[in-house]
Amino acid sequence: MDISQYLNDFMEEAEELLQGINSALLALEKNPNDTESINKIFRASHTIKSSSAAMGFMKISELAHKIEDVLDSIRSSKLTADENITDALFKCYDALERMIENVGISQKEDYEIKPLIDILESILNKTYKPGTIIADEHTVSYLKEIKAIKVSTKRLDNLMNLVGELLITRMRLDNLKSRYKLDELDQTIARLARLVEDMQYEVMAARLVPVEHIFNRFPRMVRDLSKKEGKEIDFIVEGGEIELDRTVLDELGEPLIHLLRNSVDHGIESPEERKQKGKNPKGAIRLSAKRQSNSVIVVVEDDGRGFDIATIKKTVIEKNIATKDEIKNLSQKDLMKLPFTPGFTTTKQATEISGRGVGLDAVKNKIHALNGSVKLESEVGKGTSITMELPITLAIVPCFIVSVSNSMFAIPMNNIVRSLRLDSKKIRSIESNEVIIFENQDIPLFRLSRIFGLNEPGYSEKLNIIVIEKAGERAGLVVDNIVGKQEIVIKSLDKALRPIRGFAGATILGEGKAILVLDIGTLV
Repeated sequence: MDISQYLNDFMEEAEELLQGINSALLALEKNPNDTESINKIFRASHTIKSSSAAMGFMKISELAHKIEDVLDSIRSSKLTADENITDALFKCYDALERMIENVGISQKEDYEIKPLIDILESILNKTYKPGTIIADEHTVSYLKEIKAIKVSTKRLDNLMNLVGELLITRMRLDNLKSRYKLDELDQTIARLARLVEDMQYEVMAARLVPVEHIFNRFPRMVRDLSKKEGKEIDFIVEGGEIELDRTVLDELGEPLIHLLRNSVDHGIESPEERKQKGKNPKGAIRLSAKRQSNSVIVVVEDDGRGFDIATIKKTVIEKNIATKDEIKNLSQKDLMKLPFTPGFTTTKQATEISGRGVGLDAVKNKIHALNGSVKLESEVGKGTSITMELPITLAIVPCFIVSVSNSMFAIPMNNIVRSLRLDSKKIRSIESNEVIIFENQDIPLFRLSRIFGLNEPGYSEKLNIIVIEKAGERAGLVVDNIVGKQEIVIKSLDKALRPIRGFAGATILGEGKAILVLDIGTLV
Protein backbone atom coordinates (compact mmCIF):
# COMPACT_ATOMS: atom_id res chain seq x y z
CA MET A 1 0.00 0.00 0.00
CA ASP A 2 1.27 3.46 -0.86
CA ILE A 3 1.13 5.24 2.51
CA SER A 4 2.78 8.47 1.41
CA GLN A 5 -0.54 10.23 0.76
CA TYR A 6 -1.70 9.48 4.32
CA LEU A 7 1.62 10.01 6.12
CA ASN A 8 1.19 13.72 6.90
CA ASP A 9 -2.23 13.13 8.44
CA PHE A 10 -0.85 10.25 10.52
CA MET A 11 2.08 12.36 11.74
CA GLU A 12 -0.10 15.34 12.67
CA GLU A 13 -2.56 13.18 14.61
CA ALA A 14 0.16 11.17 16.39
CA GLU A 15 2.12 14.27 17.42
CA GLU A 16 -1.05 15.88 18.80
CA LEU A 17 -1.92 12.70 20.72
CA LEU A 18 1.59 12.41 22.20
CA GLN A 19 1.46 16.02 23.36
CA GLY A 20 -1.81 15.28 25.14
CA ILE A 21 -0.35 12.11 26.66
CA ASN A 22 2.59 14.05 28.13
CA SER A 23 0.24 16.53 29.78
CA ALA A 24 -1.97 13.75 31.15
CA LEU A 25 1.05 11.80 32.45
CA LEU A 26 2.23 14.86 34.36
CA ALA A 27 -1.22 15.13 35.94
CA LEU A 28 -1.22 11.40 36.73
CA GLU A 29 2.19 11.64 38.37
CA LYS A 30 0.80 14.24 40.77
CA ASN A 31 -2.37 12.24 41.42
CA PRO A 32 -2.07 8.46 40.76
CA ASN A 33 -5.85 8.11 41.20
CA ASP A 34 -6.73 10.65 38.49
CA THR A 35 -9.20 8.53 36.50
CA GLU A 36 -9.73 11.18 33.82
CA SER A 37 -6.00 11.34 33.00
CA ILE A 38 -5.71 7.55 32.90
CA ASN A 39 -8.63 7.32 30.48
CA LYS A 40 -7.21 10.10 28.32
CA ILE A 41 -3.84 8.35 28.03
CA PHE A 42 -5.53 5.01 27.35
CA ARG A 43 -7.69 6.40 24.53
CA ALA A 44 -4.76 8.19 22.92
CA SER A 45 -2.60 5.06 23.10
CA HIS A 46 -5.37 3.00 21.55
CA THR A 47 -5.67 5.46 18.67
CA ILE A 48 -1.90 5.42 18.04
CA LYS A 49 -1.98 1.62 18.11
CA SER A 50 -4.79 1.42 15.55
CA SER A 51 -3.62 4.16 13.18
CA SER A 52 0.01 2.94 13.13
CA ALA A 53 -1.16 -0.60 12.37
CA ALA A 54 -3.27 0.74 9.51
CA MET A 55 -0.15 2.48 8.15
CA GLY A 56 1.91 -0.72 8.49
CA PHE A 57 4.10 0.55 11.34
CA MET A 58 3.88 -2.64 13.38
CA LYS A 59 6.62 -1.86 15.93
CA ILE A 60 4.90 1.38 16.92
CA SER A 61 1.61 -0.49 17.11
CA GLU A 62 3.10 -3.30 19.22
CA LEU A 63 4.67 -0.90 21.72
CA ALA A 64 1.49 1.18 21.96
CA HIS A 65 -0.50 -2.03 22.49
CA LYS A 66 1.74 -3.12 25.39
CA ILE A 67 1.48 0.37 26.94
CA GLU A 68 -2.30 0.04 26.58
CA ASP A 69 -2.16 -3.24 28.55
CA VAL A 70 -0.35 -1.48 31.42
CA LEU A 71 -2.86 1.36 31.42
CA ASP A 72 -5.75 -1.12 31.41
CA SER A 73 -4.29 -2.74 34.53
CA ILE A 74 -4.06 0.69 36.15
CA ARG A 75 -7.67 1.44 35.19
CA SER A 76 -8.85 -1.84 36.71
CA SER A 77 -6.81 -1.16 39.92
CA LYS A 78 -4.53 -4.17 39.33
CA LEU A 79 -1.62 -1.72 39.30
CA THR A 80 -1.01 1.63 40.96
CA ALA A 81 0.52 4.42 38.91
CA ASP A 82 3.41 5.05 41.28
CA GLU A 83 6.49 7.07 40.48
CA ASN A 84 8.39 4.11 39.02
CA ILE A 85 5.59 3.13 36.65
CA THR A 86 4.95 6.70 35.44
CA ASP A 87 8.72 7.12 34.90
CA ALA A 88 8.73 3.96 32.77
CA LEU A 89 5.70 5.19 30.82
CA PHE A 90 7.40 8.54 30.15
CA LYS A 91 10.40 6.66 28.71
CA CYS A 92 8.16 4.50 26.53
CA TYR A 93 6.30 7.50 25.17
CA ASP A 94 9.62 9.24 24.47
CA ALA A 95 10.56 6.16 22.45
CA LEU A 96 7.23 6.29 20.57
CA GLU A 97 7.87 9.93 19.79
CA ARG A 98 11.30 9.16 18.31
CA MET A 99 9.89 6.25 16.31
CA ILE A 100 7.13 8.41 14.86
CA GLU A 101 9.65 11.14 13.98
CA ASN A 102 11.78 8.51 12.18
CA VAL A 103 8.91 7.11 10.07
CA GLY A 104 8.05 10.65 9.10
CA ILE A 105 11.51 11.00 7.60
CA SER A 106 12.23 7.54 6.19
CA GLN A 107 8.94 5.62 6.53
CA LYS A 108 11.03 2.93 8.26
CA GLU A 109 10.99 1.67 11.85
CA ASP A 110 14.72 1.37 12.58
CA TYR A 111 14.26 0.93 16.31
CA GLU A 112 14.68 -1.95 18.77
CA ILE A 113 11.62 -2.17 21.00
CA LYS A 114 12.34 -5.48 22.81
CA PRO A 115 13.92 -3.83 25.90
CA LEU A 116 10.87 -1.60 26.23
CA ILE A 117 8.45 -4.52 25.80
CA ASP A 118 10.38 -6.44 28.49
CA ILE A 119 10.07 -3.52 30.91
CA LEU A 120 6.33 -3.28 30.34
CA GLU A 121 5.94 -7.05 30.73
CA SER A 122 7.75 -6.88 34.05
CA ILE A 123 5.40 -4.12 35.19
CA LEU A 124 2.40 -6.26 34.25
CA ASN A 125 3.91 -9.27 36.06
CA LYS A 126 4.81 -7.05 39.03
CA THR A 127 8.48 -8.00 38.75
CA TYR A 128 9.63 -4.55 37.71
CA LYS A 129 12.66 -3.32 39.61
CA PRO A 130 12.86 0.42 40.29
CA GLY A 131 15.76 2.09 38.57
CA THR A 132 15.80 -0.33 35.65
CA ILE A 133 17.58 1.38 32.75
CA ILE A 134 15.63 1.55 29.53
CA ALA A 135 17.83 1.21 26.46
CA ASP A 136 18.56 4.00 24.00
CA GLU A 137 18.60 6.99 26.34
CA HIS A 138 18.44 9.91 23.90
CA THR A 139 17.98 13.48 25.01
CA VAL A 140 14.30 14.38 24.84
CA SER A 141 13.54 17.29 22.51
CA TYR A 142 11.41 19.70 24.51
CA LEU A 143 11.27 22.33 21.77
CA LYS A 144 9.77 21.28 18.48
CA GLU A 145 8.90 22.94 15.23
CA ILE A 146 5.16 23.47 14.94
CA LYS A 147 4.25 21.89 11.59
CA ALA A 148 0.46 22.16 11.79
CA ILE A 149 -2.13 24.07 13.75
CA LYS A 150 -5.89 23.81 14.03
CA VAL A 151 -7.82 26.77 12.68
CA SER A 152 -11.55 27.22 13.20
CA THR A 153 -13.68 27.04 10.07
CA LYS A 154 -15.17 30.41 10.99
CA ARG A 155 -11.72 31.98 10.84
CA LEU A 156 -11.08 30.38 7.45
CA ASP A 157 -14.41 31.75 6.23
CA ASN A 158 -13.46 35.23 7.44
CA LEU A 159 -10.08 34.93 5.74
CA MET A 160 -11.71 33.89 2.47
CA ASN A 161 -14.09 36.86 2.68
CA LEU A 162 -11.11 39.19 3.15
CA VAL A 163 -9.34 37.63 0.15
CA GLY A 164 -12.54 38.18 -1.83
CA GLU A 165 -12.65 41.85 -0.85
CA LEU A 166 -8.98 42.14 -1.77
CA LEU A 167 -9.75 40.64 -5.18
CA ILE A 168 -12.52 43.20 -5.73
CA THR A 169 -10.18 46.02 -4.66
CA ARG A 170 -7.53 44.79 -7.12
CA MET A 171 -10.12 44.82 -9.91
CA ARG A 172 -11.06 48.38 -9.00
CA LEU A 173 -7.40 49.39 -9.23
CA ASP A 174 -7.21 47.78 -12.68
CA ASN A 175 -10.29 49.76 -13.65
CA LEU A 176 -8.83 53.03 -12.35
CA LYS A 177 -5.52 52.37 -14.10
CA SER A 178 -7.21 51.92 -17.48
CA ARG A 179 -9.48 54.93 -16.91
CA TYR A 180 -6.81 57.39 -15.84
CA LYS A 181 -3.86 55.92 -17.78
CA LEU A 182 -1.61 55.72 -14.74
CA ASP A 183 1.15 53.80 -16.50
CA GLU A 184 3.65 54.35 -13.68
CA LEU A 185 1.49 52.11 -11.48
CA ASP A 186 1.48 49.20 -13.93
CA GLN A 187 4.29 47.25 -12.26
CA THR A 188 2.92 47.78 -8.76
CA ILE A 189 -0.58 46.71 -9.74
CA ALA A 190 0.78 43.69 -11.64
CA ARG A 191 2.77 42.72 -8.53
CA LEU A 192 -0.33 43.15 -6.38
CA ALA A 193 -2.31 40.94 -8.79
CA ARG A 194 0.24 38.13 -8.44
CA LEU A 195 0.25 38.41 -4.64
CA VAL A 196 -3.56 38.34 -4.49
CA GLU A 197 -3.59 35.30 -6.77
CA ASP A 198 -1.03 33.48 -4.59
CA MET A 199 -2.92 34.35 -1.42
CA GLN A 200 -6.20 33.24 -2.99
CA TYR A 201 -4.65 29.87 -3.95
CA GLU A 202 -3.23 29.26 -0.46
CA VAL A 203 -6.47 30.15 1.34
CA MET A 204 -8.53 28.00 -0.99
CA ALA A 205 -6.08 25.10 -0.53
CA ALA A 206 -6.39 25.47 3.26
CA ARG A 207 -10.16 25.08 2.95
CA LEU A 208 -9.96 21.82 0.99
CA VAL A 209 -10.91 18.70 2.93
CA PRO A 210 -10.77 15.04 1.78
CA VAL A 211 -14.27 13.67 1.13
CA GLU A 212 -13.43 10.72 3.38
CA HIS A 213 -14.32 13.01 6.28
CA ILE A 214 -17.97 12.40 5.44
CA PHE A 215 -17.61 9.14 3.48
CA ASN A 216 -16.30 7.45 6.64
CA ARG A 217 -19.61 8.11 8.41
CA PHE A 218 -21.62 5.89 6.09
CA PRO A 219 -20.31 2.29 6.42
CA ARG A 220 -21.85 2.05 9.88
CA MET A 221 -25.12 3.63 8.67
CA VAL A 222 -25.41 1.21 5.73
CA ARG A 223 -24.57 -1.71 8.01
CA ASP A 224 -27.29 -0.77 10.54
CA LEU A 225 -29.93 -0.13 7.84
CA SER A 226 -29.18 -3.39 6.04
CA LYS A 227 -29.49 -5.32 9.31
CA LYS A 228 -32.84 -3.65 10.00
CA GLU A 229 -34.06 -4.50 6.49
CA GLY A 230 -32.75 -8.07 6.63
CA LYS A 231 -30.51 -7.50 3.61
CA GLU A 232 -26.93 -8.47 2.88
CA ILE A 233 -24.96 -5.56 1.44
CA ASP A 234 -21.33 -5.10 0.48
CA PHE A 235 -20.64 -1.36 0.84
CA ILE A 236 -17.67 -0.11 -1.18
CA VAL A 237 -16.13 3.35 -0.73
CA GLU A 238 -13.65 4.77 -3.25
CA GLY A 239 -11.89 8.09 -3.82
CA GLY A 240 -11.91 9.27 -0.19
CA GLU A 241 -8.70 11.21 -0.83
CA ILE A 242 -10.42 13.57 -3.33
CA GLU A 243 -10.68 17.07 -1.85
CA LEU A 244 -13.59 19.52 -1.78
CA ASP A 245 -14.07 22.94 -0.24
CA ARG A 246 -15.31 22.51 3.33
CA THR A 247 -18.46 24.52 2.55
CA VAL A 248 -19.39 22.18 -0.30
CA LEU A 249 -18.49 19.10 1.75
CA ASP A 250 -20.65 20.21 4.68
CA GLU A 251 -23.68 20.41 2.40
CA LEU A 252 -23.01 17.07 0.68
CA GLY A 253 -23.72 14.87 3.72
CA GLU A 254 -27.50 15.22 3.67
CA PRO A 255 -27.94 14.27 -0.03
CA LEU A 256 -25.71 11.24 0.46
CA ILE A 257 -27.82 10.08 3.40
CA HIS A 258 -30.95 10.28 1.21
CA LEU A 259 -29.33 8.38 -1.65
CA LEU A 260 -27.80 5.63 0.48
CA ARG A 261 -31.06 5.12 2.37
CA ASN A 262 -32.89 4.81 -0.95
CA SER A 263 -30.34 2.28 -2.21
CA VAL A 264 -30.74 0.14 0.91
CA ASP A 265 -34.53 0.40 1.09
CA HIS A 266 -35.66 0.62 -2.56
CA GLY A 267 -32.64 -0.51 -4.56
CA ILE A 268 -31.19 -3.66 -3.05
CA GLU A 269 -33.56 -6.63 -3.02
CA SER A 270 -33.89 -9.16 -0.21
CA PRO A 271 -31.48 -12.15 -0.39
CA GLU A 272 -34.40 -14.42 -1.39
CA GLU A 273 -35.50 -12.10 -4.21
CA ARG A 274 -31.95 -11.81 -5.49
CA LYS A 275 -31.55 -15.60 -5.52
CA GLN A 276 -34.76 -15.95 -7.52
CA LYS A 277 -33.34 -13.50 -10.08
CA GLY A 278 -30.08 -15.45 -10.28
CA LYS A 279 -28.14 -12.67 -8.56
CA ASN A 280 -25.64 -12.83 -5.70
CA PRO A 281 -27.67 -12.86 -2.44
CA LYS A 282 -25.38 -10.10 -1.21
CA GLY A 283 -26.08 -6.78 -2.90
CA ALA A 284 -23.49 -4.08 -3.57
CA ILE A 285 -23.60 -0.33 -3.01
CA ARG A 286 -20.69 1.79 -4.18
CA LEU A 287 -19.93 5.36 -3.06
CA SER A 288 -17.15 6.94 -5.09
CA ALA A 289 -15.53 10.29 -5.84
CA LYS A 290 -13.20 11.41 -8.61
CA ARG A 291 -11.75 14.67 -9.89
CA GLN A 292 -12.83 15.89 -13.33
CA SER A 293 -11.43 19.20 -14.55
CA ASN A 294 -12.66 21.87 -12.09
CA SER A 295 -15.35 19.62 -10.63
CA VAL A 296 -15.67 16.59 -8.38
CA ILE A 297 -17.91 13.72 -9.46
CA VAL A 298 -19.61 11.82 -6.63
CA VAL A 299 -21.52 8.66 -7.55
CA VAL A 300 -23.87 6.44 -5.56
CA GLU A 301 -24.65 3.20 -7.40
CA ASP A 302 -26.18 -0.14 -6.54
CA ASP A 303 -26.80 -3.45 -8.30
CA GLY A 304 -30.41 -3.64 -7.14
CA ARG A 305 -33.78 -3.77 -8.88
CA GLY A 306 -33.44 -0.47 -10.77
CA PHE A 307 -36.18 1.90 -11.93
CA ASP A 308 -38.92 0.51 -14.15
CA ILE A 309 -40.01 3.03 -16.80
CA ALA A 310 -43.59 1.74 -16.73
CA THR A 311 -43.70 2.21 -12.94
CA ILE A 312 -42.32 5.75 -13.25
CA LYS A 313 -45.04 6.67 -15.75
CA LYS A 314 -47.77 5.12 -13.62
CA THR A 315 -46.51 6.87 -10.48
CA VAL A 316 -46.34 10.39 -11.95
CA ILE A 317 -49.88 10.03 -13.30
CA GLU A 318 -51.29 8.65 -10.01
CA LYS A 319 -49.65 11.43 -8.00
CA ASN A 320 -50.73 14.17 -10.45
CA ILE A 321 -47.13 15.08 -11.19
CA ALA A 322 -47.84 14.92 -14.94
CA THR A 323 -50.62 13.83 -17.25
CA LYS A 324 -50.63 10.86 -19.60
CA ASP A 325 -50.42 13.19 -22.60
CA GLU A 326 -47.49 15.11 -21.12
CA ILE A 327 -45.32 12.03 -20.65
CA LYS A 328 -46.25 9.89 -23.65
CA ASN A 329 -43.63 11.44 -25.94
CA LEU A 330 -40.87 11.90 -23.35
CA SER A 331 -37.52 10.25 -24.03
CA GLN A 332 -36.05 7.83 -21.50
CA LYS A 333 -33.57 10.54 -20.54
CA ASP A 334 -36.43 12.92 -19.70
CA LEU A 335 -38.38 10.20 -17.90
CA MET A 336 -35.37 9.64 -15.65
CA LYS A 337 -35.74 13.23 -14.44
CA LEU A 338 -39.26 12.61 -13.10
CA PRO A 339 -38.17 10.81 -9.89
CA PHE A 340 -36.59 14.13 -8.84
CA THR A 341 -39.97 15.91 -8.78
CA PRO A 342 -41.56 16.70 -5.37
CA GLY A 343 -43.74 13.92 -4.00
CA PHE A 344 -42.43 11.18 -6.29
CA THR A 345 -42.13 7.77 -4.62
CA THR A 346 -42.90 4.28 -5.86
CA THR A 347 -43.24 2.95 -2.31
CA LYS A 348 -46.82 2.22 -1.31
CA GLN A 349 -46.20 2.73 2.39
CA ALA A 350 -43.67 5.02 4.08
CA THR A 351 -41.08 3.21 6.18
CA GLU A 352 -38.79 4.41 8.91
CA ILE A 353 -36.03 4.56 6.31
CA SER A 354 -37.66 6.16 3.25
CA GLY A 355 -40.72 6.33 1.03
CA ARG A 356 -42.14 9.75 1.86
CA GLY A 357 -41.36 11.24 -1.55
CA VAL A 358 -38.83 13.78 -0.32
CA GLY A 359 -35.52 11.98 -0.97
CA LEU A 360 -34.56 12.67 -4.59
CA ASP A 361 -36.27 16.06 -4.64
CA ALA A 362 -34.23 17.11 -1.60
CA VAL A 363 -31.07 15.80 -3.26
CA LYS A 364 -31.70 17.79 -6.45
CA ASN A 365 -32.45 21.03 -4.58
CA LYS A 366 -29.37 20.72 -2.37
CA ILE A 367 -27.03 19.92 -5.26
CA HIS A 368 -28.44 22.73 -7.41
CA ALA A 369 -27.98 25.13 -4.48
CA LEU A 370 -24.29 24.19 -4.59
CA ASN A 371 -24.21 25.11 -8.30
CA GLY A 372 -23.93 21.41 -9.07
CA SER A 373 -25.94 18.94 -11.11
CA VAL A 374 -27.41 15.49 -10.56
CA LYS A 375 -28.24 12.74 -13.05
CA LEU A 376 -30.01 9.40 -12.63
CA GLU A 377 -29.31 6.33 -14.77
CA SER A 378 -31.01 3.01 -14.19
CA GLU A 379 -31.73 -0.36 -15.78
CA VAL A 380 -34.39 -2.74 -14.54
CA GLY A 381 -32.84 -5.69 -12.72
CA LYS A 382 -29.33 -4.29 -13.08
CA GLY A 383 -29.28 -1.35 -10.69
CA THR A 384 -29.23 2.42 -10.37
CA SER A 385 -26.51 5.06 -10.57
CA ILE A 386 -26.90 8.65 -9.39
CA THR A 387 -24.12 11.01 -10.42
CA MET A 388 -23.55 14.38 -8.78
CA GLU A 389 -21.18 16.95 -10.29
CA LEU A 390 -19.98 19.53 -7.78
CA PRO A 391 -17.69 22.57 -7.99
CA ILE A 392 -14.51 22.18 -5.97
CA THR A 393 -15.13 25.55 -4.36
CA LEU A 394 -17.95 28.09 -4.23
CA ALA A 395 -15.87 31.00 -3.02
CA ILE A 396 -14.04 32.45 -6.05
CA VAL A 397 -15.18 31.43 -9.52
CA PRO A 398 -13.95 32.40 -13.02
CA CYS A 399 -16.88 33.74 -15.06
CA PHE A 400 -17.87 35.34 -18.34
CA ILE A 401 -19.45 38.76 -17.80
CA VAL A 402 -22.20 39.33 -20.37
CA SER A 403 -24.54 42.21 -21.09
CA VAL A 404 -28.24 41.79 -21.83
CA SER A 405 -30.47 44.84 -22.49
CA ASN A 406 -28.22 47.23 -20.51
CA SER A 407 -27.98 44.73 -17.60
CA MET A 408 -24.96 42.57 -16.84
CA PHE A 409 -24.77 38.99 -15.60
CA ALA A 410 -22.00 36.54 -14.68
CA ILE A 411 -21.94 33.00 -16.12
CA PRO A 412 -19.60 30.50 -14.36
CA MET A 413 -16.88 29.26 -16.73
CA ASN A 414 -17.26 25.62 -15.66
CA ASN A 415 -20.72 25.65 -17.32
CA ILE A 416 -19.52 27.18 -20.59
CA VAL A 417 -18.70 24.97 -23.58
CA ARG A 418 -18.03 27.71 -26.14
CA SER A 419 -19.01 31.19 -27.24
CA LEU A 420 -20.30 31.65 -30.79
CA ARG A 421 -21.16 34.49 -33.13
CA LEU A 422 -23.86 32.96 -35.30
CA ASP A 423 -25.79 34.12 -38.35
CA SER A 424 -29.46 34.67 -37.40
CA LYS A 425 -30.52 32.77 -40.52
CA LYS A 426 -29.07 29.57 -39.05
CA ILE A 427 -31.61 29.54 -36.23
CA ARG A 428 -34.27 26.87 -36.78
CA SER A 429 -37.67 26.40 -35.21
CA ILE A 430 -38.95 23.07 -33.86
CA GLU A 431 -42.46 23.08 -32.37
CA SER A 432 -42.24 26.88 -31.88
CA ASN A 433 -38.92 26.54 -30.02
CA GLU A 434 -35.69 28.06 -31.34
CA VAL A 435 -32.79 25.65 -31.81
CA ILE A 436 -29.32 25.75 -33.32
CA ILE A 437 -27.06 22.98 -34.56
CA PHE A 438 -23.94 22.67 -32.45
CA GLU A 439 -21.48 19.81 -32.95
CA ASN A 440 -24.04 17.97 -35.09
CA GLN A 441 -26.68 18.19 -32.37
CA ASP A 442 -29.86 20.25 -32.06
CA ILE A 443 -29.72 22.32 -28.88
CA PRO A 444 -32.41 24.71 -27.60
CA LEU A 445 -31.79 28.44 -27.80
CA PHE A 446 -32.89 30.82 -25.04
CA ARG A 447 -32.83 34.60 -25.17
CA LEU A 448 -31.91 35.89 -21.70
CA SER A 449 -33.75 39.14 -22.38
CA ARG A 450 -37.04 37.17 -22.67
CA ILE A 451 -36.33 34.92 -19.68
CA PHE A 452 -35.71 37.93 -17.42
CA GLY A 453 -38.42 40.15 -18.91
CA LEU A 454 -35.98 42.76 -20.22
CA ASN A 455 -36.34 44.96 -23.29
CA GLU A 456 -35.39 42.94 -26.34
CA PRO A 457 -32.91 44.44 -28.80
CA GLY A 458 -33.92 44.85 -32.42
CA TYR A 459 -33.15 42.35 -35.17
CA SER A 460 -29.47 41.62 -35.69
CA GLU A 461 -27.87 39.59 -38.47
CA LYS A 462 -25.35 38.14 -36.01
CA LEU A 463 -26.10 36.78 -32.53
CA ASN A 464 -23.71 36.33 -29.60
CA ILE A 465 -24.41 32.88 -28.14
CA ILE A 466 -22.94 31.22 -25.05
CA VAL A 467 -23.23 27.42 -25.27
CA ILE A 468 -23.69 26.07 -21.75
CA GLU A 469 -23.78 22.55 -20.34
CA LYS A 470 -25.03 21.06 -17.10
CA ALA A 471 -25.37 17.34 -16.31
CA GLY A 472 -25.11 16.47 -20.00
CA GLU A 473 -27.79 19.01 -21.01
CA ARG A 474 -26.74 21.71 -23.46
CA ALA A 475 -28.37 24.98 -24.42
CA GLY A 476 -27.50 28.25 -26.12
CA LEU A 477 -27.96 31.57 -24.34
CA VAL A 478 -28.36 34.66 -26.51
CA VAL A 479 -26.64 37.74 -25.03
CA ASP A 480 -25.99 41.22 -26.42
CA ASN A 481 -22.26 41.26 -25.72
CA ILE A 482 -19.52 39.33 -23.93
CA VAL A 483 -17.86 41.96 -21.74
CA GLY A 484 -14.94 39.76 -20.69
CA LYS A 485 -13.62 37.03 -18.42
CA GLN A 486 -13.20 37.73 -14.71
CA GLU A 487 -12.73 35.91 -11.41
CA ILE A 488 -15.57 36.83 -9.09
CA VAL A 489 -16.48 36.44 -5.44
CA ILE A 490 -20.00 35.02 -5.18
CA LYS A 491 -22.08 36.59 -2.42
CA SER A 492 -25.22 34.84 -1.16
CA LEU A 493 -28.57 36.45 -1.86
CA ASP A 494 -30.81 37.61 0.94
CA LYS A 495 -33.17 34.89 2.23
CA ALA A 496 -36.16 36.65 0.67
CA LEU A 497 -34.54 36.37 -2.79
CA ARG A 498 -33.20 32.81 -2.59
CA PRO A 499 -36.44 31.13 -3.78
CA ILE A 500 -36.10 32.95 -7.12
CA ARG A 501 -34.78 30.34 -9.53
CA GLY A 502 -31.96 30.96 -11.95
CA PHE A 503 -29.51 32.85 -9.73
CA ALA A 504 -26.59 31.44 -7.71
CA GLY A 505 -25.86 34.76 -5.98
CA ALA A 506 -24.43 38.16 -6.74
CA THR A 507 -21.01 39.71 -7.16
CA ILE A 508 -19.37 43.13 -7.30
CA LEU A 509 -17.38 44.22 -10.34
CA GLY A 510 -14.25 46.32 -10.34
CA GLU A 511 -16.17 49.55 -10.90
CA GLY A 512 -18.29 48.78 -7.84
CA LYS A 513 -21.40 47.62 -9.71
CA ALA A 514 -23.37 44.67 -8.28
CA ILE A 515 -24.55 42.04 -10.78
CA LEU A 516 -26.33 38.67 -10.56
CA VAL A 517 -24.59 35.32 -11.09
CA LEU A 518 -26.59 32.84 -13.17
CA ASP A 519 -27.31 29.38 -11.74
CA ILE A 520 -27.08 27.30 -14.90
CA GLY A 521 -28.48 24.19 -13.20
CA THR A 522 -31.90 25.67 -12.47
CA LEU A 523 -31.84 27.87 -15.57
CA VAL A 524 -31.52 24.90 -17.94
